[in-house]
Amino acid sequence: TKPNKLHQEATKYVSAKAQAHLISLMLEEEVLTEKEEEIYKRGRNTNSHTKAKNADVVTYRMSTGF
Repeated sequence: TKPNKLHQEATKYVSAKAQAHLISLMLEEEVLTEKEEEIYKRGRNTNSHTKAKNADVVTYRMSTGF
């Protein structure tokens, strides 16, 4: 069905896995400024009060930082 297909496509962009992959590419290609990278690291390293539902801890923290 069309709504199901739309949901599947949207999930590719908004999932923790997709966000972690995107930030990895951005860090690898050095597209972030020093300040942006500092902010990312602060977000990544912050204590989380929730658990990732469909991602491992590292992926979840990377996507949180993003």
